[in-house]
Amino acid sequence: MSDRLFSAAGGLEATDGEAADEDRSQPLDNRGVIVNNENCRHGVPNYVSNDGTLGKLQVLIAEDSALLAAELRELIGSLPGFSIVGIVPSTADVRDLLRRRPVDVLILDVLLQDGSSLSLLEEGVATRCRTILMTAQPSESLRTRVLRLGAVSLLDKAEGFDALLSWLHGLAPAP
Repeated sequence: MSDRLFSAAGGLEATDGEAADEDRSQPLDNRGVIVNNENCRHGVPNYVSNDGTLGKLQVLIAEDSALLAAELRELIGSLPGFSIVGIVPSTADVRDLLRRRPVDVLILDVLLQDGSSLSLLEEGVATRCRTILMTAQPSESLRTRVLRLGAVSLLDKAEGFDALLSWLHGLAPAP
């Protein structure tokens, strides 16, 4: 894949380019967010996203439904503290982007254009970020499996995005 990503509108969108490799040994707070204690103000640490920028957490959305992708883009794009780095429709695109650029949060539809996104967890591709899976067919066995593979949550698409919003609000850096 090139430096262009699938957008919710069904076309391709340009990315910011490749991010440099960074030191992943930085300390994490109790929410798993990298803390840069050297930049603390008044005892409150600044949050450093995986791409090294202060303040906004980088989000990648993997959803093959243009309608749901657009809804997620609008929802997450309106949240302070988050920046959407791309919307992709396939596991191949997720692999390609994650090889070139770190993200903090990965939101994955369980079934994408080219198959199950569980392969990304099984291969360890999605282990350097907090991964949330979404499905229209949740089950306890699927939930157990994705959590065992390292995802932080499995959300039911039929319940709307309230659980996702709640989870993201808990992760958001303080303004």
